[in-house]
Amino acid sequence: MARDEKLVSAIARERIGRLLSMAYKRTEKDTGDPLPGRYVRLAREMSSHYKVSMEKKEKEAFCKKCNTVFVPGKTCSVRVLGKAGYSVYRCNKCGTERKLYYKSIK
Repeated sequence: MARDEKLVSAIARERIGRLLSMAYKRTEKDTGDPLPGRYVRLAREMSSHYKVSMEKKEKEAFCKKCNTVFVPGKTCSVRVLGKAGYSVYRCNKCGTERKLYYKSIK
């Protein structure tokens, strides 16, 4: 049984990655398209259903509230706070802010 579970989780991880890359590509082309949000929502549902965690980069690539893919300048604005050690991504669609740390927290 353990072998089947590993296979299922590997397939789920692959599909999650594929969905998120498709969402990013479609967002770069056109901002009015509703499909990228659907792709992100499907990837999140797949991750929770199959109990497969997304990688850190995948989690940070979209807004948790409205499932908008973060593309700086198009779908979000970015502020870098050097002393604090993080950057703030603000979603243009819903206004939610997200801190992404690039320095270790002391």
